[in-house]
Order: sequence, then structure tokens, then C-alpha cells
Amino acid sequence: MDVTTQPRSDESCTFYLIKKRRFCRFKPKHGQLYCPEHACMMGASGDRKRIPCPLNPTHNCYEDELEKHIKKCNVTKIRKAFEQSAYYAKGINRGHQPSKVECQKICVKDLTSSQLAEMIERVNILYGTYVEDVAKVVYEHDCVRTEICDSQNEDLTSAFGPQAALKKELLQQASLVGQLDRLSLLTDGNCFVELGAGKGKLSHWIQKATKTCQHNSFILVERSSVRYKMDSFHKQGGDESCFQRIKIDIEDLNLGCVPGVKDANNVIVVGKHLCGGATDMGLRCATHTLVSQPATQVKANTLGGSSYLENALFDLTSNRESSTSTESKELQELTGPSRTEMTTNVVKEVHEPPAKAPKLCESKRPLQGIMIALCCHHQCTWDTYSGQEFMQTIGISPENFDLLTRLSSWATCAKTTAKSIRETTVNNSDAIMMDDPKDVSEDHNTKDLINSDYNKPLREQLSVRQREEIGRKCKRLIDTGRLHFLKSKGLRCFLREYIDESITPENVVLIALSSSNKTYI
Repeated sequence: MDVTTQPRSDESCTFYLIKKRRFCRFKPKHGQLYCPEHACMMGASGDRKRIPCPLNPTHNCYEDELEKHIKKCNVTKIRKAFEQSAYYAKGINRGHQPSKVECQKICVKDLTSSQLAEMIERVNILYGTYVEDVAKVVYEHDCVRTEICDSQNEDLTSAFGPQAALKKELLQQASLVGQLDRLSLLTDGNCFVELGAGKGKLSHWIQKATKTCQHNSFILVERSSVRYKMDSFHKQGGDESCFQRIKIDIEDLNLGCVPGVKDANNVIVVGKHLCGGATDMGLRCATHTLVSQPATQVKANTLGGSSYLENALFDLTSNRESSTSTESKELQELTGPSRTEMTTNVVKEVHEPPAKAPKLCESKRPLQGIMIALCCHHQCTWDTYSGQEFMQTIGISPENFDLLTRLSSWATCAKTTAKSIRETTVNNSDAIMMDDPKDVSEDHNTKDLINSDYNKPLREQLSVRQREEIGRKCKRLIDTGRLHFLKSKGLRCFLREYIDESITPENVVLIALSSSNKTYI
């Protein structure tokens, strides 16, 4: 509908809300066209200055009434509501913060060619030493195929045809649900906890795959306001629903105290594309807070959001590292200790905690499995990362880890950058990311490239293929630290490529199973 024909009250604000397709309904001051909120947005001067709300910058308030506004702001009301809940424990899943002094962060563009070459060589060696091969296992569950395909013999990719990339979300959901099915996790009597649920689409398809199960429940965790688009599909008996929404940050979630989880026989934690540190906090939430104890006791047993045992492990690692000499460029210090030595150290430290370590109550809600589709490793931070002990064991400092996360973005950004440059500099022979077939097929040693072109830094000499390969190796190194964290909790865990890379470059899922699950993996 045209703006000029949209009905508007004569006394209302003249600011048109495109998303809502109507005018603002607040009343402006006498003689003005806009309400105070939109007058500030339009730059209209007033007697009193308005500033963005510090709690939520999407709206503003009067500067001289800031304290009054904060008390009645909707953000404050929502925060007070969940802080009073039994399952709120501030920072319980954030992780250990070894020092208040922030590590020095260096951008890739600020590195010299020699420094970048040394880091890439270090990544290559660590990847070859510690990272296991990731198998490609793609499934298509019938719950999705029956709604999309005309026949059972047709696969989803063929049904979508040239629009397969546009329908990537459905392909991802089908494969993720298929992974759960093959691992015997779609049984009756389970409580599925979806972290970072958003609209709840993953839980939607899991529910459809388990529609014959009568005693399954779903807990959907999301910190922001979203459209609960899929929840309406799961109404049972009028107003009752097997879906329970929790609006809270994963960082503060004491999962064991959630009412819906307390009565569950088995708990399965899932998540689709939890960005960066949210994955690590989700892993802690699933492995540490799922215990039979009140929130107050959990808070008392934590320091900076991590367990006493994790802090003890960090102290042992720090003492061991402080007694070693500074790093050199020799191969032994690039690779760190051998795989056998590292495993021995981890087992010794995990199974020999300090005598005064507090005992966690035995869980009455056993964790059956974890499935999280990984993404956005460049948003990982050292203070939230769950694999700190692993990284320190192989000689990666917080500064090195920060650089590792930055390099991980090459896995998904290189092709996009190359395409953009090709479109804008078709005739420019100096374009740094041209996907030349002869360039892509060559596998150069990074040290050999340093002096190949004195006018360009090393990062501009690497081809698209090389940048992507380096980025993927960085991602897998970060994920390997997460696997070691889960193994220290007694879980069987592994990585899988659950979807083809042509559909989405973020195509790896982390799966962890309890020791009681004997499914062949």
C-alpha cells in the first residue's frame, strides 16, 4: 500500500514504519511532526537531548532521565524476570579467565610475511599431528523427504534441482535429523534441548521425526526475541504444547534446574550453527550443569563460570608451562608434545583431581548425546573456549589462539572475496585473489612464497585454494580442542561432514555420545 494512502491519525507521529506497514502511533509534542523517539532519529532538534539507551541502543531516551529510563526499560524487566528463575546462574558456562590482562590481538594484515609463514607452517604441523580425518556422512530423513519429494525414490537434492543451494536449510535439517536417527537418539522418553533455537526449525523436524513417540519434550533456548514461527505447529490438546521456550543466554543457563529437564529420563542437546563461543558455552552447559543440585550450590562450586576441576587443570598446566623455556623455531616446539604424551597428561590430570575438589551430585537426567552444527570459528574467544587445556598442551598461547581464529575465516571468505574482485577488476592483472586454475592446482610451501614477489606480502600471494585450506585446518584444530574437552568428560565424540560443501561451507557437525550408547560410529 502506498504511504500516502495509508490511514493515519491526525494526532499521531508522521514517521512511517516500513516493516509494520503503518505510521507510528505515538503522539508528537505540540507543533511537531514526529514523536520524541523518531524526532531524534530524524535529527530534529529539541529542547532536551536524547541519547541511545545503554541497555538496548535500538531505542533512545532523554539524557537527563537516563537513570529513570533504565529502571523501567523493557530490557531491565526481562532481565529481572529470568534472573529470578531457578535455572539462572550468571556466567556459569562462560569458562575460566586466567588473567584480567587481555592478550595482545594482532590482525593478519599486520603480520610480516615471515610471521605469517611461520604461523601457517605451525598450523600445518599441528593439523597433521593431532587432527583426525573427518568422514563425510550425508543423510536425508524421511520426515523431510515425504513433505518435499513426489516419490520416496527421489532425493531432496534432485527435487530442488538448480535451487538446491537456496534450499540449503532444509537439506541441513534433513541430514541433522538423519544423524540423530542413525545414532539411535530419536527414541521415546527423551528431552531435546535446542540451544540457540531461533524459530525452532530443528526441533520442529525432530518432533516430526518422532511423532510416534508419546513422551518426548522440547526445551528451546534463545536469548533474543524471535518470531516463534514453528511453535504453532505443535499444539497438543488445545493450548498445551510439548515445546517449552526459555529466553536466556546460554552463558547463564543452569540446565539441570530447568523444570522440563528435571522430569526427563534422557537429555539430548542439539544446536544448529551456534556461532563461535556459543558452541563452547553450550558444551559446558550440557556436560557441567546437568546435575542434581540447586543453582546456589552450582554457583558456589564455580569460579569465573568454570568448575573447580577445570580451574585445577588450568593451574597444573600453567605451572608446567612456566617451567619451560621460551619458544624457538625448532620443529619440536612447533608441534608440542607427542600425541601419546599429551593423552597421558590429560588422563592423569582428569582422573587425579585435588583432594578438596567439590563433588558434583550424580545426575538423575543422564546426558545421552550432543549434536551441534559448527560455524563462525572466527568469533571464538579464549576466555569462553572449552579446549584451553588442549591448546596449552600443544603450545598455543592465547595470542596464538586469537590469530588462529582470524585465519579460520579464510575457509569461507576466500571464494566470496575472489568473486567480488573478479567482478570489479576483470581487466586488472594485479587482482590478488584471481582463481587462476594453474595457481589453484599448485601446492606451494609458504616459506618459498615469501620472496616470490617483493612487492606483495605473503597473504596476497596465496591463492584461493590455499587460503581455504589454511582456514579449514584452523577450524579443525579449534574443533579438536573441543573434542578433547568432551573426551575428558567421558563422552565418545567425533566430527562429521553432514552436508556437501557446495551447499554450505560450514558443513561440519560435532557429535558426542554417552558411554551407554553402544551405537557404531
